[in-house]
Amino acid sequence: MEKLCWIMPRRSMSLARLWSQVMQKCIVWENFWKKNGFEVGKYHQVEDLHLVLKEYFGVDVYPTFVAQGTHPFLHEVGVLYSKDSREKLDHPIYG
Repeated sequence: MEKLCWIMPRRSMSLARLWSQVMQKCIVWENFWKKNGFEVGKYHQVEDLHLVLKEYFGVDVYPTFVAQGTHPFLHEVGVLYSKDSREKLDHPIYG
């Protein structure tokens, strides 16, 4: 995994402001993963990620993964859907 965080840029946002927001959110998520026993920048089992996210959010969620070359990495955790209803969930960090 290259990164454990990602945000969608807004069109009207300046590059400096966007970079500042990216770094703030990366730090929050990096701390979240470290607290839960994951090492940022290393590979982890998807099932382990699902367990931690399910415990944190209280429902089954589907984090988004993308492939970069042959290496999948966690792309976004800001868009989460419940397993049963596929309803978008409010994100406690991103809103």
